[in-house]
Amino acid sequence: MEFITNNLTAIAIIFTTLVSLIGASIGLVWKIAMWKKGADKDLRGFSKFIEEVRDDIKKILWALHPDSRPIERNSPLRLTEYGKKMANEMKADEILVPYISPVVEAAKGKTLYGIQEQCLQFARHDLMENLRAANPRHADSLEMYAFQKGINLSEALEVLGVVLRDKVFDHLNLQLEE
Repeated sequence: MEFITNNLTAIAIIFTTLVSLIGASIGLVWKIAMWKKGADKDLRGFSKFIEEVRDDIKKILWALHPDSRPIERNSPLRLTEYGKKMANEMKADEILVPYISPVVEAAKGKTLYGIQEQCLQFARHDLMENLRAANPRHADSLEMYAFQKGINLSEALEVLGVVLRDKVFDHLNLQLEE
């Protein structure tokens, strides 16, 4: 009987130790996960801050050297010579062909400004995803272009948005207002 009692006590101690170790492991994993989540949040915030600083620096440089700006910032938006060169180098006409008709359909009934905003939003937020699905080669070429030119992909996409706007205006027989 004493043998059974000693064995049950030993089993209980082992079981309690295992449960404690498992609990401690789960707690440790949870703590690490919470730390990583906080670190990721801090990193995203820092990345956003760096992007904002970079944009501010570009605005200052564009003010000092307007010829390096791809888009004229008066109404309506227009590509500068540099922006036209960018569009040509990115092969904007080829890249945008499949998206003109759907954007034209969605643009019917909108104001000129509404069409411009729709085109810019499409270029900034949807174009890369659509290209990845339909033509990954074009998506890769845009990223490589931005990398080689040392610009944000968003700048290249904004140029494409203005080109898209111009093509939609042409299809709808609309003129840019001066």
